[in-house]
Amino acid sequence: MEREYQLILQLPEDCPLTSLDFEDEIAEALGNPNDEGDHPHLVDGNSYGAGTIEFFIHTSDPNAAFKLVTPLLASNGTLGMVTAAYRKLSESSFTLLWPPGYKGMFRP
Repeated sequence: MEREYQLILQLPEDCPLTSLDFEDEIAEALGNPNDEGDHPHLVDGNSYGAGTIEFFIHTSDPNAAFKLVTPLLASNGTLGMVTAAYRKLSESSFTLLWPPGYKGMFRP
């Protein structure tokens, strides 16, 4: 399965997450809890520091991946504080997915 995009879910460091194990919940929401290679979405790690927490998803469809994780983000109270953006793995510029109307600059 070719996954040509990277989707980043970026949260502020002071969000209500209590563990970076949230990565496992994201994988479950994407329908790929075992990181199977033939799935369209694969969690590719996380990063913590510089005021943010980021979760990286390699995907063949960033819009579909974000749609799958939206209920999870809503249920744990982070949907209102997440910034989601994606890029082609071969490129450096990001396209913002969330939040609607965001005017800031996305910096991974």
